Amino acid sequence: ADSLSDLFMAALEGMVRLISGSPPLFKEAETENEKFILTADSLEDLLVDWLSEMIFHIQVNRKIPDAIFQLSVFEENNHKKLTAKVNFKPLETRESENFSEIKAVTYHHLSIVKNQDEYSTVIIFDV
Repeated sequence: ADSLSDLFMAALEGMVRLISGSPPLFKEAETENEKFILTADSLEDLLVDWLSEMIFHIQVNRKIPDAIFQLSVFEENNHKKLTAKVNFKPLETRESENFSEIKAVTYHHLSIVKNQDEYSTVIIFDV
């Protein structure tokens, strides 16, 4: 990914693909959204918190991210911070019957690496 924001978006896209079996069709949206502001001590903690929030909405609230915009990852006061606006769509019962369940994001071998101008990570999920 070209930036940390792009990496966090790609991680969410990959997780949604694992859950639903198809690539997400994230789009820009002007409708009502939910604002997220997350703070952590490390980028890895921030990534786990971000994906865990989305798992919560999928598993508990039965909503899947439909549009993500203004996603920003930055450092502030020696902490890593993420801000984003997310639109969710309700999961239809038929639709969710084919979904795989992800129980948690793990820290196993988790690291965010910057090689030259690219960020990468490997994420292992507890399924």
